[in-house]
Amino acid sequence: MGWGVGELLSLKPSFIKEVLKTVDSDGFVAFDYKRKKTGARIRGGILNPCAVHDLTLYLERVPRDREELWSVKKLNSNRKLAESGFIKTV
Repeated sequence: MGWGVGELLSLKPSFIKEVLKTVDSDGFVAFDYKRKKTGARIRGGILNPCAVHDLTLYLERVPRDREELWSVKKLNSNRKLAESGFIKTV
């Protein structure tokens, strides 16, 4: 995609669902996005066919009322467990 992970995590599921409707004949999706923090327009967001497929399957499992694409709280919980020695990260 050419973006930082933080930008991808900030996208709303509803936005991604709309973007996925614009898949081209080769299976790619291209889109623009406006950064919340700076208001800067980000050009050239591209999802390859593998990303389109995986996001489509993932979004089927995301609760409809969820505001974020991934739950950062869950990621932070896993990090805290790793730091406390309850799980091992590789």
